[in-house]
Amino acid sequence: MAPPPLPANEAERLAQLHSYQILDTPAEKDFDDLVDLAAAICGMPVSLISFVADNRQWFKAKTGTSETGTGKDISFCAHTVASGQDLIVPDARIDERFLANPLVTGDPHIVFYAGIPLTNAEGFTLGSICVIDNKVRELSTEQHNALRIIARQVMDKLELRRKIMALETANRQIEVLSHEVVLNEQKASYMIKAAPVAIGLLSGKALIIESANDQLLEFWGKSEEVIGKPLSKALPELEGQPFLDILDEVFATGEAHRGTEIPATLHRTFGPETCYFNFVYQPIKDGTGEIRGIMVVANEVTEQVMMRKRSEMNEHRISQLVMTAPVGMTILRGRELVVEIANDPMLKIWTRSREEIVGKRLMDIFPELVDQPFPELLLNIFDDGKGIAVNEIRALISDPHGKMNEIYIDISYEPLVEPDGSVGAIMATVIDITSSVNSRKRLEENENQLLGINQELMLSENRLRMATDMTSLGTFDLDLLTGKLVCNPRCAEIFGFGELDEQTFDHFNERIDPEDFASIVSPAMQAAYKSGDFKYDARLRIPGEPIKWIRVIGKILKEADGKPVRIISTAADVTEQLANDQRKHDFIAIVSHELKTPITSAKAYVQFSARQLLKKKPEPVLDLLDKTLDQLKKMEDMIRGFLDVSRLESGKLHLEMEKFNLADLVRGIILEQDPGTRRHALNLDCKGTAIVYADWKKIAQVVENLLSNAVKYAPMSKVIDIGCRVEDTEVVFSVTDYGPGIKPEDQEKLFERFYRVTNEVSKNIVGFGIGLYLCSEIIQRHHGKISVYSDYGHGATFSFSLPLANESQAG
Repeated sequence: MAPPPLPANEAERLAQLHSYQILDTPAEKDFDDLVDLAAAICGMPVSLISFVADNRQWFKAKTGTSETGTGKDISFCAHTVASGQDLIVPDARIDERFLANPLVTGDPHIVFYAGIPLTNAEGFTLGSICVIDNKVRELSTEQHNALRIIARQVMDKLELRRKIMALETANRQIEVLSHEVVLNEQKASYMIKAAPVAIGLLSGKALIIESANDQLLEFWGKSEEVIGKPLSKALPELEGQPFLDILDEVFATGEAHRGTEIPATLHRTFGPETCYFNFVYQPIKDGTGEIRGIMVVANEVTEQVMMRKRSEMNEHRISQLVMTAPVGMTILRGRELVVEIANDPMLKIWTRSREEIVGKRLMDIFPELVDQPFPELLLNIFDDGKGIAVNEIRALISDPHGKMNEIYIDISYEPLVEPDGSVGAIMATVIDITSSVNSRKRLEENENQLLGINQELMLSENRLRMATDMTSLGTFDLDLLTGKLVCNPRCAEIFGFGELDEQTFDHFNERIDPEDFASIVSPAMQAAYKSGDFKYDARLRIPGEPIKWIRVIGKILKEADGKPVRIISTAADVTEQLANDQRKHDFIAIVSHELKTPITSAKAYVQFSARQLLKKKPEPVLDLLDKTLDQLKKMEDMIRGFLDVSRLESGKLHLEMEKFNLADLVRGIILEQDPGTRRHALNLDCKGTAIVYADWKKIAQVVENLLSNAVKYAPMSKVIDIGCRVEDTEVVFSVTDYGPGIKPEDQEKLFERFYRVTNEVSKNIVGFGIGLYLCSEIIQRHHGKISVYSDYGHGATFSFSLPLANESQAG
């Protein structure tokens, strides 16, 4: 067995180790957590944080063993310290340095060892963090890198511990200084002037400023002219603040007073300022024990307090943003990735309750993420401070029962920076796109299958036509040697050719938009002559028809010598698919813009309210808070509309059916209108009883929407007529305004999702084009009808009908 060599700087290294005062200290959770994390990441039974002293190694933290240390002569860690490099021992039983080591030949029968040196900023290696197993193992690159990161965390905690001890020592020195100062004028004055902190001496019950060093005068915003004056005269702004009363109490009781982050209003260069101080008022006694004065020791912490308050305010705003976002969002705190908050969409993606995840480490909740890219992506942000966004990334997430689910997500990770510039947390945005990806994959599989079919059916034209005629895809087959083109009827239809039209390859290409042909089709085909495959989307310009988009996928077949002889491909009309994608993108842009407006307004109101409160002018604050609530109500209404659309399209819009009188519902809604704020006369013609079997709340939503639209879009109409009547087996409700009316071309699209009429009135009204769409869907789900009639320039009438309730319906 080879004993570990001694480093050349062993004496200096031991001095550095002892400067941390870490040896033989009690266990600390921070270090225990790090060895648990190392063991979990590497999948090892034993992990240690070990420090090598002059004749022993001592374990500060350990998991998987009850030992507290070993002799230095048999220490694996000592070898790591001597080299200052990572030490990986795959099998100690065949390593000449360790094969005779009693830790190998006997308990705990060490076979595998991996140690990472703990090296401080001065370059001295103090010990190591290691993982151990009793069988042959090896570390992956990710596990090795993780151990190095944990080693840096150990050193960070050691450095923080040493700095805290130094700070405590400095505080004790300041306290000793406060107690040792006596009323010797020359000595006190010298000590006060030379002190590294703001310090001053107040004499007698009148609190005469006997001396004050430059730091204290700067804090007060005064010159040396205040020396010899009573504190209350020198700083009249202290009147009404607690400091003079505290000083009187210290003088009376003889007990020191310590204040932390105490606000004080002082008159400085630019007028009154609210500042924050940590201070000590230390009574000074003479030889008889009588109190002769008070020493003031102070440290201004205004900047730290304001930074913390801004940070807290930002954290609150971020928390509100996360919790109200319509997509999955969470905040992960620190390198341990502790879940600080998570909104409902995020909980749905995780299939967990809030109680199951908040306050816990992400890797403890989802250990399956260890072998996935997310931990590395997140930890890199703490290192370089740069956010990252990744689209369509695969994730394996277990549900509470242990079942592993495969999902696809778009992710965005943004750093949340602390006042000191370090990354304290990460805000993660996650969108579940599994359904879209699966649909696309099925489409791609279908496309690939069709290409395979085309290749297979090259030897059988009849089979090719039979297969393609059963699909909505167009196919064409071009013989490059003869120029002969064969295409199915669907292909000719897509390109706008009839059965009798001449169809050549050049005719087909002439229908392609010239710009797209030059920039998309031509490069794709040139590349295909090398690769054999091509795929492109391009616009078609067919005379007398709107522009349409096609997707072409195909292959170029070659002879044995590589000569191209044939082009086979499929063509699909993807105009509607791309239009749907564009509508989705447009909708996201509109939502982002419209939500930004109330958020910006609410933010401005809150900031102005805060300034008014600081200036002790609370009168405008209530009005500003009301405006803030109005903006938040707008956001709530917007989000409720989006949720209704989502429920409709996912088939989750639940109807609570009951019998009620539609006429009573209409009267009630009109009575709720405030006559004092109304600019229109509401004329109601509602006679008789109109009993329907429907969802009361949903029908009320439709009535309120139609009435609200009449008010908004006909501002100059003095009268709005409202009708409710029974016709045969139906109840008909109508709202008529006498405003500008609606053009015929707009009437056809009014009930389509996201469609908005554009005119001089509507351009000043916020909306997303979902109100009438929701009304139409609700009425249709009640087996009713909804319609609009307008003589453009002379108003509009919106109406819907519902079936009368029958005796067999419950309610």
